[in-house]
Amino acid sequence: CAQVILTVPLTVQAQITYNPPLPLSRSQLLQRVPMGCVMKAFVYYDKPFWRESGFCGSSYIYDKDSLVCYTLDNTPPDGSSYNLVAFIAAENARKAAEMSEADRKYHVTQVLSRVFQSKKALN
Repeated sequence: CAQVILTVPLTVQAQITYNPPLPLSRSQLLQRVPMGCVMKAFVYYDKPFWRESGFCGSSYIYDKDSLVCYTLDNTPPDGSSYNLVAFIAAENARKAAEMSEADRKYHVTQVLSRVFQSKKALN
């Protein structure tokens, strides 16, 4: 093929043998860029309460006290489930990794409740 789209982490891309070889600048990038720390929390609901309130499900949360930094509506096109995905990054991801599942769920749903202005996010 003439082109390939890679969606694997840079550290994995660095382990692939390329023919022809990658340009030197790309090869150096793969060797030097550190990986970040990101966690995704998928939260499933009976109904898309955020849509019912006029929200699309996407949010960028600029709040140092928020565990979550970004959200997306992750509902599949067929509507077989309704879910939001919450991204937890950097130091917050490291903190979340140390939490129990119940604590992570509590903190994530608290943020979703506040962002989407609905107590329905808590359940």
